[in-house]
Order: sequence, then C-alpha cells, then structure tokens
Amino acid sequence: MGNESSMSYKSRKKAYLYLMRVARNLNLYPRRPMMRYIKQHYQQPLVGVEIGVSEGMHANNILSTLSIKKLYLVDPYTNYSGYGNGSLDFEKIYKNAQKRLLRFNSKIQFIRDFSEITANQIPDNIDFVYIDACHRYEYVKKDIELYYPKVKKGGLIGGHNFEIRFKDVCKEVLEFADKHSLELQGEGIDWWFIKKML
Repeated sequence: MGNESSMSYKSRKKAYLYLMRVARNLNLYPRRPMMRYIKQHYQQPLVGVEIGVSEGMHANNILSTLSIKKLYLVDPYTNYSGYGNGSLDFEKIYKNAQKRLLRFNSKIQFIRDFSEITANQIPDNIDFVYIDACHRYEYVKKDIELYYPKVKKGGLIGGHNFEIRFKDVCKEVLEFADKHSLELQGEGIDWWFIKKML
C-alpha cells in the first residue's frame, strides 16, 4: 500500500500506457457499459455507427460481443482543429484498425471523413450510434444533432467520456437531453439516450 501511494504520477502513467499496449497487442479491451446494455436488451442483428474509431479496439469489442449486421466506422484519420497535434501517424493508425478488424470485413464499412460530411451516407433507422471522437463542445453537439435523427425509435445514441475532465461532453449531452426531454442513462463514463417511441 505504501508503495502504491508513493508512486509518482509519471510512474502511474507509464504503467498505464504499458498495460494499454499489452491489451492492444492481445486484442483485449474492456466492454464499455453502453455495449453491455445493448447486449442485454437488443438481441436481433444490429446496424450501428461508431464515430471516432482510432485503432479499432472498441470496434473490435463491439463486433466480438454484439450481434452485428453492419457497423459503419466513421473517422477522418487526420489532424484537425481540436484533435491531433501533428505528431500522430494517422496512416499507421488507420492500417492498424483495418488489420485488427480484418476478420469482420463483411460486417464493416470504414468511412474515412468527418462525421458531419458522412452523416448523409448513413442509412436511416439504425439501431445505435456510439460517439467517441473530438470532445470539444461544437464537435459533440454536431455529432449528436446530426446522428440522433438517424436512429430508429427505441434505438440508442450515446458515447464515452461523460466525466468532469470533459466538461464540453457533459454540457452538450445535458443540453440535448433537456431540449428533447430525454432520460439520460449511463454507467461509468458512458452515457446514452433511448429514442422515444412516440
């Protein structure tokens, strides 16, 4: 216990990054709460969207644990205002995602562009949308507003990082819930709404 408390922030961060590398190499990734909820309540083959794919670890989790008919994977894989600092190799990240998800090729479609541009390429009446892209307010707002109409009644839209260090995510999610009289659900740092039947 004394050793744990005396670990510096730098040491803890280094240990965390090491464990994440191991998990990435072994294709181990914790199932996020929204996906657990979907698995418990939605049994039929599902059509979904993930906005913010990165190396495909969460997409791999979705495809491995849910009954998926089609999963649209939206990510521009490029630097833009609010994301990336010029040091990320997006071509390598994209190729890693393709490689990781190769066995699901018949069920996935990568859409390599910005989510506001690709919204019209996504069919209507999809089962769920999961947002884990840029966490700045204007991007979160745009993603929710553009993709909520795509979700069928009784379907879900949600995402990641509903937590104090991402105040913009919290602000937009709460504003949208209030504006549309939606019940905000969540667990851990996942959040989601179920689209009203009426």
